[in-house]
Amino acid sequence: FHIHTPICCPSRAELLSGRYFHNIKASKPKTTCMHVDEDVVNNVTFAKYLSEAGYTVGMFGKYLNAVPNYVPVGFDAWMANGGGDYYSPAFSTYNVDGLPN
Repeated sequence: FHIHTPICCPSRAELLSGRYFHNIKASKPKTTCMHVDEDVVNNVTFAKYLSEAGYTVGMFGKYLNAVPNYVPVGFDAWMANGGGDYYSPAFSTYNVDGLPN
Protein backbone atom coordinates (compact mmCIF):
# COMPACT_ATOMS: atom_id res chain seq x y z
CA PHE A 1 0.00 0.00 0.00
CA HIS A 2 1.30 3.46 -0.88
CA ILE A 3 0.23 6.82 0.49
CA HIS A 4 0.73 9.60 -2.01
CA THR A 5 0.66 12.48 0.51
CA PRO A 6 2.56 11.70 3.74
CA ILE A 7 0.68 14.19 5.94
CA CYS A 8 -1.91 13.12 8.53
CA CYS A 9 -5.36 14.16 7.30
CA PRO A 10 -4.67 14.15 3.54
CA SER A 11 -3.24 10.63 3.74
CA ARG A 12 -6.30 9.33 5.68
CA ALA A 13 -8.58 11.07 3.18
CA GLU A 14 -6.75 9.38 0.30
CA LEU A 15 -7.10 6.00 2.00
CA LEU A 16 -10.81 6.45 2.72
CA SER A 17 -11.73 7.78 -0.71
CA GLY A 18 -9.26 5.90 -2.92
CA ARG A 19 -8.40 9.18 -4.63
CA TYR A 20 -5.17 11.13 -4.92
CA PHE A 21 -4.93 14.41 -3.02
CA HIS A 22 -5.28 16.59 -6.13
CA ASN A 23 -8.72 14.97 -6.69
CA ILE A 24 -10.01 15.71 -3.17
CA LYS A 25 -8.37 19.09 -2.62
CA ALA A 26 -10.70 21.89 -1.54
CA SER A 27 -10.93 24.79 -3.97
CA LYS A 28 -11.45 27.19 -1.06
CA PRO A 29 -9.37 25.84 1.84
CA LYS A 30 -11.61 26.66 4.81
CA THR A 31 -11.50 23.14 6.19
CA THR A 32 -10.01 21.64 9.33
CA CYS A 33 -8.51 18.81 7.29
CA MET A 34 -5.48 20.49 5.70
CA HIS A 35 -7.07 21.61 2.41
CA VAL A 36 -9.12 18.42 1.89
CA ASP A 37 -12.69 18.78 0.63
CA GLU A 38 -14.29 16.80 3.46
CA ASP A 39 -17.66 16.54 1.70
CA VAL A 40 -16.06 14.66 -1.20
CA VAL A 41 -14.33 12.26 1.17
CA ASN A 42 -17.28 11.73 3.54
CA ASN A 43 -19.77 11.02 0.77
CA VAL A 44 -17.70 8.56 -1.29
CA THR A 45 -15.56 6.25 0.85
CA PHE A 46 -14.55 2.65 0.30
CA ALA A 47 -17.14 1.81 3.00
CA LYS A 48 -19.93 2.79 0.62
CA TYR A 49 -18.78 0.24 -1.95
CA LEU A 50 -18.22 -2.49 0.64
CA SER A 51 -21.68 -1.89 2.08
CA GLU A 52 -23.26 -2.04 -1.37
CA ALA A 53 -21.50 -5.40 -1.88
CA GLY A 54 -23.14 -6.77 1.27
CA TYR A 55 -20.38 -6.29 3.85
CA THR A 56 -20.96 -4.93 7.34
CA VAL A 57 -18.59 -1.99 7.75
CA GLY A 58 -17.43 -0.27 10.93
CA MET A 59 -15.13 2.64 11.69
CA PHE A 60 -13.36 2.58 15.03
CA GLY A 61 -10.63 5.11 15.84
CA LYS A 62 -9.37 8.37 14.39
CA TYR A 63 -11.24 9.43 11.26
CA LEU A 64 -10.16 12.77 9.79
CA ASN A 65 -9.02 15.80 11.80
CA ALA A 66 -12.67 16.78 12.11
CA VAL A 67 -15.43 14.25 12.66
CA PRO A 68 -18.56 15.03 10.63
CA ASN A 69 -21.82 15.57 12.51
CA TYR A 70 -23.31 12.60 10.64
CA VAL A 71 -22.14 9.06 9.92
CA PRO A 72 -20.64 8.95 6.42
CA VAL A 73 -22.37 6.78 3.82
CA GLY A 74 -21.61 3.06 4.08
CA PHE A 75 -20.69 2.70 7.74
CA ASP A 76 -22.95 0.39 9.76
CA ALA A 77 -21.18 1.01 13.07
CA TRP A 78 -19.20 4.09 14.01
CA MET A 79 -16.95 5.03 16.93
CA ALA A 80 -14.63 7.75 15.72
CA ASN A 81 -12.86 10.88 16.83
CA GLY A 82 -10.76 13.58 15.26
CA GLY A 83 -7.77 13.11 17.55
CA GLY A 84 -6.27 15.86 19.63
CA ASP A 85 -6.96 14.68 23.18
CA TYR A 86 -5.01 11.48 23.76
CA TYR A 87 -5.66 11.20 27.50
CA SER A 88 -9.43 11.45 27.44
CA PRO A 89 -10.65 11.37 23.82
CA ALA A 90 -14.30 12.02 22.97
CA PHE A 91 -15.87 9.71 20.42
CA SER A 92 -18.97 10.10 18.29
CA THR A 93 -20.80 6.77 18.21
CA TYR A 94 -23.48 5.13 16.12
CA ASN A 95 -24.89 1.60 16.30
CA VAL A 96 -22.32 0.32 18.84
CA ASP A 97 -23.85 -1.97 21.44
CA GLY A 98 -23.95 -0.40 24.90
CA LEU A 99 -23.12 3.13 23.73
CA PRO A 100 -25.50 5.98 22.92
CA ASN A 101 -25.90 7.12 19.30
